[in-house]
Amino acid sequence: LGQVSITPGTVASGTGILRTGAVQLAKPNFFRPTINGTALGSGYTQMDVAGTLNIGINMPLILFGTYVANLGERFVIINNDASDPVIGTFAGLAEAGALTFNGRRLSISYLGGDGNDVVLTRANLPLSLSPTTLPNGALATAYAQTLSASGGRAPYTYAISAGALPGGLSMSAAGAITGTPTSGGVPSNFSVTVSDADATSLTVPYSITIGVPSLSIGAVSVTETDTGTDVNAAFSVRLSQVSPIPVTVDFSTSNGTAVAPDDFTERNGTLTIAPNTLEQTLNIVVRGDNLVEATEVFSVVLSNPGNATISTPVGIASILDNDSNASVSIADAVLAEGASGTSNLVFTVSITPIVPVATQIDFNTLDASAVAGSDYTAIVLQTL
Repeated sequence: LGQVSITPGTVASGTGILRTGAVQLAKPNFFRPTINGTALGSGYTQMDVAGTLNIGINMPLILFGTYVANLGERFVIINNDASDPVIGTFAGLAEAGALTFNGRRLSISYLGGDGNDVVLTRANLPLSLSPTTLPNGALATAYAQTLSASGGRAPYTYAISAGALPGGLSMSAAGAITGTPTSGGVPSNFSVTVSDADATSLTVPYSITIGVPSLSIGAVSVTETDTGTDVNAAFSVRLSQVSPIPVTVDFSTSNGTAVAPDDFTERNGTLTIAPNTLEQTLNIVVRGDNLVEATEVFSVVLSNPGNATISTPVGIASILDNDSNASVSIADAVLAEGASGTSNLVFTVSITPIVPVATQIDFNTLDASAVAGSDYTAIVLQTL
């Protein structure tokens, strides 16, 4: 055909190729190509235009046929010559607009083919998943969140593709994450993959942290006993709030100025705080002795919590001495006086009981029947 100007009627019904010169389309006409397959002419309709193509702005595009397009398939419904751009757009279909045909999304381009053809392409919107982050939960408290996909083509299926949900939670194929957390304290990192009806998929990383109480251990002071008897240093291991499930934590003693086994009994293990209990006592045996000594310390260290975190990991025990002050005595000394010169007179100073630290004693000489200067050399106040 030569130049075509369409008045009320229908353009292109049935398959085949309609070859024309310049084309001017105007409402109330509509353009109705048939799509029954992917083969040009026999499978779908094409208008082959040699000249100006003016669609206008209100010309409806109505597709006819039974074909269900697959992703990526293209249909050049208007093949415009290489020298003329397409003027106008179909009603409601701007560049990259979309329409639905037999349940499939087709996008339109007026710049297709060799740059000025009208092309329909089977293409979905990109898959997306919301929400992009998930709220944290609380131990032993019901949790429920649902993921929702868009884009692609429904229906969608959801699966955990990496990592794991917190203990007690699970996700259905419909994207519902539900359950009652049975553990927590550290982030649970996992990925969700959503797949659509065209086997297109999207994977999104998520993280959920289940809140748990925190553990602390307090300081303690204990007065030691004598040799042969012991006493407990009672450490209080406390939760910031009660937990509905058991809380566990490992512990071990550590030497300080007090050293095991002389000053206390070394101990390590796992402490359990029962459900709905705020604290637990941890006893460490302190050994008695009869030594006069300074205050000594050792510590208990918490680690590897279960269903809790640790806010204060170290507790200090101070061992206070119960022994009385030591007594100091000096023994008499005897020395035969020589005819001339000088000799040293040695006095023995003793401390009872013995002590593990240095002791200082001040001393000086005093006259009796012997007189300083003529019988001995005086010592003014000095420290031993």
